Amino acid sequence: MSAVSTSSIDPKKTYSVSEFSQITGISRQKISQMRRNGLVIRDLAGVPVINGKDFLAFAEESEPYQPKLRGRHKKS
Repeated sequence: MSAVSTSSIDPKKTYSVSEFSQITGISRQKISQMRRNGLVIRDLAGVPVINGKDFLAFAEESEPYQPKLRGRHKKS
């Protein structure tokens, strides 16, 4: 699994979905899942695009990450 980097997303730019995927390392399947969860993907002359500001707003409003506990864990 490759690392995901969103540090190069510019809020003033618009990215095609494939360009966004290449920049961030987020797969097309995960982008589709994010769209179902509220990420705005716009249609620009038949090309799906993501505005940087829409993605950053989506990331800001998303729930904090909760890792799944696996294996044995001490009970508190």
